[in-house]
Amino acid sequence: MKHLTRRQALVYLGGIAAAGFTPAATVQAAPSQTVVTAAMKLFARPETRASAALIGQTYLRSHPCENNTETLIRALDFMAGYDLEQGDTAVLARLYAQRISQDFESADVVNVDGWILSKTEARVFGLLALQQTV
Repeated sequence: MKHLTRRQALVYLGGIAAAGFTPAATVQAAPSQTVVTAAMKLFARPETRASAALIGQTYLRSHPCENNTETLIRALDFMAGYDLEQGDTAVLARLYAQRISQDFESADVVNVDGWILSKTEARVFGLLALQQTV
């Protein structure tokens, strides 16, 4: 039996949640709000989002220059071009997973409390942490 790492489980659960998202209405959001919404949709289940936010809090404490919503939104701008109300959430989940792989390939990683995370996932987790405090 193969065991999942915490990162694999979060990516897997986020992808499942994103693929199952069904929009209620069509609303055109500003790019910054789209990134926040995208992060929330990637981690749609409250318990998964809460776990990701805890990791994000640790990341933000060790990277105070990124402890700002607008800074993280700019760093995650690849998430802004999706119409989440028109079903692009599954596409976004695949792109998110690809960005994580690219980060590992280019060694764009961070150590968060002993866990090696891609910068992309750490930033998404940080954004989720900031959204919990709003």
